[in-house]
Amino acid sequence: MGKKRTLSGLLTKNKLLLVFFVVSTIVVSIMAPYKSYLMQWLIDSSSKEEALKYLIYGIAIVGISHLSEYACRKSYCKIATSSIAHVRDCIFLNNFDSNVENGSSESSGDTLSLLTNDLKLIMDEYYMSIFNIVLWGGMGLVAVCMIASISPALMVLSLIMTLLPIIIPRLMSKRMSESRKLYSTDMAKYTGKADELIRGFEALMTSNGKKYYCDCHQIASRRVFESEYKMRDTTNLAFIFTSLATWIPSIAILVGGVLLVFEGKITIGYLITANSLTNFVIAPLRSASTAYVSLRSVSSIKKKVEEAMNREIKPSGTKHIEKIGTISLKNLSFTYPDSTIPALNHITYSIKDGGKIALVGPSGCGKSTMLKLLFNYFDNYTGNIMINSDELREITRSSYYQRVTMIPQKPYVFTDTVYNNLCLYQQYSKEEINDAIERAGLNDFISSYPEGLETMLTEGGDNLSGGQIQRIALARALLQHSELILVDEATSSLDVEITRAIMNRILDLDCTVVVVTHDVFGDYMDRFDQIIYLEDGSIKEQGDFKHLKELEGRFAKLYDGLVL
Repeated sequence: MGKKRTLSGLLTKNKLLLVFFVVSTIVVSIMAPYKSYLMQWLIDSSSKEEALKYLIYGIAIVGISHLSEYACRKSYCKIATSSIAHVRDCIFLNNFDSNVENGSSESSGDTLSLLTNDLKLIMDEYYMSIFNIVLWGGMGLVAVCMIASISPALMVLSLIMTLLPIIIPRLMSKRMSESRKLYSTDMAKYTGKADELIRGFEALMTSNGKKYYCDCHQIASRRVFESEYKMRDTTNLAFIFTSLATWIPSIAILVGGVLLVFEGKITIGYLITANSLTNFVIAPLRSASTAYVSLRSVSSIKKKVEEAMNREIKPSGTKHIEKIGTISLKNLSFTYPDSTIPALNHITYSIKDGGKIALVGPSGCGKSTMLKLLFNYFDNYTGNIMINSDELREITRSSYYQRVTMIPQKPYVFTDTVYNNLCLYQQYSKEEINDAIERAGLNDFISSYPEGLETMLTEGGDNLSGGQIQRIALARALLQHSELILVDEATSSLDVEITRAIMNRILDLDCTVVVVTHDVFGDYMDRFDQIIYLEDGSIKEQGDFKHLKELEGRFAKLYDGLVL
């Protein structure tokens, strides 16, 4: 992997904008405390004309100060928000480029929390803290130098006294960081549980699950409340100590200045200026030290985000394929990571180019696992999956997924038009779209709506029937010109007539098709080139429909039992 990306490194991505920010920050750091001299100029003026001249200078300085502050804030805002957008894109891209196993196994709550709560903390407590440290720290440093021009003794005193606002945040930073990390973890758990409960709302509502719904949410919500309260209480304590410490330099410098006036070393005008400059030391250092507290407190979140940005993507192979032809499984075995019992055990069979295969058998026999392996869902199997003459693990995911499509039991339908749900924002000709719609049997559905392809669908396809959702998934696969279509229980929740219509359309396709199904009662079963009966992760029977019926074995009993 190349150079690791860091959150601080993203701030330097736009060099021109960074230079503009630095220049405008330097200007405001000088001009803002420089305003303190206005009172001294007016008091020590020798004439009315000189006082008027200094007043005009003062107004100009105030204007330049505010304009440059707006410029530095605006430029940094663009830098920081662009950096956050880059982080989001980076995390999403890494998630998509990882294999299906990793992408599916990650908690949706963790990912959503990372992209929302954690990135908000990074923006508010990390990026904006850096801004405040640079702006206010620079302003405070310039103010200290200006105090030195009035009296070196006052400068030394101010430097000694301002150490307190820097030491206290460092002492509090570990406690702050731990409370932030706990809050982030609990928020991720809450987000995941809330997402789970909302998705299960219908099932819980229809099965008297209100108590479970409320109790689960209350437990998760209470945990977040406690960790958030602890985090904010710790933050408040650190801020109070820091705020108290930043007032000590002001008092010390005022006392020292008064003594210098009585000794005749500075004028009253310079004392007023020094006192005003002290405010440009106190307020900036308070802001800078407070920002430092925030910066240190999100160190664990920063580490988490940077790990997500730099997550190492497991290589997907180096070979590119131009076409999926013959598929051969040779002594294929697979065991899930958390299990000791093989899900598949010594599977060997071949699928010819354009072949139609049905995988049948009791629940848990390994049908869906075999489909996942063919989809390159897992790569830690033993044996071989040969695509033409190449091992699947050696083929790049990008070239493989351009030629294979899986149609799951509940396909992905999102809030957008039918057109975009079919095309997934890719460009296809009108002829290709019409052909896919016709072959998938979507003509009647689309023509029944005045908006046609521009008809809006809702998330999950709530305004569609099960058959319509499956036809959309089928049309989507046809548009992608897939050479291998994997169908996982796509008709399990559909009635007999719709199941028959969907299955026949799938079997009419001029590509290789592998179907996992419990629905072996249809008259379409004899259209499969080969039916493979699995049990306990092993092939018990295989052959065409006629052969397996005449065999009068496991498949025949399953088929006869369902038909009867």
